[in-house]
Amino acid sequence: MKKIIKYWKKSKIRTQIIFTYILILLLSFVMTFSMIWAVNNKYTKEEIGKAGVQTVSALHGNLALVFENVTQLSTYIYFDDIVQDSLRQINSANIDLNYQKNITKSLFKILPAVKSIGSEDNTTRLLNALRPFLSCEKQEKLDKAEKMLKLFKILPLLKDINIF
Repeated sequence: MKKIIKYWKKSKIRTQIIFTYILILLLSFVMTFSMIWAVNNKYTKEEIGKAGVQTVSALHGNLALVFENVTQLSTYIYFDDIVQDSLRQINSANIDLNYQKNITKSLFKILPAVKSIGSEDNTTRLLNALRPFLSCEKQEKLDKAEKMLKLFKILPLLKDINIF
C-alpha cells in the first residue's frame, strides 16, 4: 500500500486524473451490475410467485367442476343397475355370469386409468418446482391442485371405456 501511495505522489496530475477516472468508471460498473442483478433477481422471484399464484388460483377455480365430475362418476358407478344387480345376486345361488363378465371387463378397462394417476408429467413437475416459492397455505392448495390434475388426467380414459 505504501508503494501505491508513493507512486501516486510522484505521478503527474494528468496520470492521477486518468487513474481516478478509471477507478470511478470501474466502481460505477460494479455498482451498476450489482443493482441490475439485485433488481433482476427480485423481479424474477416476483414473477415466479405471480405465475404460481395464478396457476393455483386457476386450478382452484376448476376444483368445483372436478368435484362435481367425481361425484357424478361415483353416483353413476354406485347406482348403475348392472353393478347393483350383480351385487344383489352375489348372495343368491344363481349368479348371472354376464353381469360378472361386464364388471370384470369394466375393471380391466379402468386399470390403465389407475396406473396413469401415479405418473408425473410436465405440469406436475412445474407445480412441484413452484412449491418452494409458495406459503404453507398455498402449498396445501397446490397439493389439492395436483390431485385434481390427476383426476383430470383419468377422466378422458374413463370416457373412452364408456363410464361417462
